[in-house]
Amino acid sequence: MLKLHKKGVSVMIGYVLLVSLAVFMGGILYVWMKSYIPNNPLECPEGTSIIIKSYQCTPGSLNLTLGNNGRFDIAGYHIKATNSINQTIATIDLVPYLLNIGNVFKYAVHQAVLMGTGNSNSFTPGEEITNSFDISSVGQIYLLEITPVRWQDENNRLRFVSCGNLGNKQEVTC
Repeated sequence: MLKLHKKGVSVMIGYVLLVSLAVFMGGILYVWMKSYIPNNPLECPEGTSIIIKSYQCTPGSLNLTLGNNGRFDIAGYHIKATNSINQTIATIDLVPYLLNIGNVFKYAVHQAVLMGTGNSNSFTPGEEITNSFDISSVGQIYLLEITPVRWQDENNRLRFVSCGNLGNKQEVTC
């Protein structure tokens, strides 16, 4: 009868060891995974900017002349639009409608229009560029939102950064 009680104690010690091992491994995994999360989000330098110099609408087409009016070179831009007069946040991504599709860079679930080729910030301050978009399937556009993007060196790694806090909105009638 004494042996039955000892067998129960050893099973209980096994469960305690198993739970302790799981908690210990979870702690190690947490510390390891925490090292993969960046401490500070990547941001563009203050003074990065892009503006809409002019736009021209023809039936089914939008021609934009953009200018880099900032202090830093940029790689390109995101462009979004609204087709509702009451909407204040642009939600329609116009990058897929770019007529020169060779300048599109896809990353994660986003797309951006690049000014040059390769991983370089080739759109210099004071420079202007004109791009055309086929907006026949979008309908009438009331607002455009342009956000600059650039390549930045972070810890000796080249990273693609969207300058989300430096976007430019302009009301248009297309």
